[in-house]
Amino acid sequence: MRVEPIRCRTPDGRDYVLRAARAEDTGRVLDHAWKIHTDESDVVITEADEIYLTAEQLRGTLQRMRDAENSIFLLAEAGGEVIGTLSVEGGRYRKIRHNAVLGISVRKRWRRQGVAGALMEAAHAAAQASGVLRRLTLSVFETNEPAVRLYESLGYTVEGRRRGGVRIGDCYVDELVMARAVDAR
Repeated sequence: MRVEPIRCRTPDGRDYVLRAARAEDTGRVLDHAWKIHTDESDVVITEADEIYLTAEQLRGTLQRMRDAENSIFLLAEAGGEVIGTLSVEGGRYRKIRHNAVLGISVRKRWRRQGVAGALMEAAHAAAQASGVLRRLTLSVFETNEPAVRLYESLGYTVEGRRRGGVRIGDCYVDELVMARAVDAR
């Protein structure tokens, strides 16, 4: 799937660019993931000490997704820094290649500024243009209300709930499984 670079501006006047990630972005994407998982882990499923992804593995993943007709890895960058990422990974087998799982992360200081929405809109457009994808799914903590509202505004509906599926500190919270048709909105 392909996405041409898109120039964007936040409501508070900060400029950023959305584009498909390239192999040479590996180090900056890993740095972004590390920051999200160490400093801002309130909305991600993994803890920092559970990240075992190597630069070589990520580089291979980025290349595989770049070559696939049902997958894409997008990034948002500002001033040379990755401020957000979004992956759409389509099924690898014929019977499920029309389904894709979406994952997204945005740095805390850029949240609620339209970055996640812009990433998702670009992903939806790429999915629609692919001619392959018909369905996008994602998981979100029920307690991440801003994200749930965003996903609902983009046409996602709750299809399932994993009761107590995520432990945050000493609390167990539900994990919502949300989905939408690619041509929905």
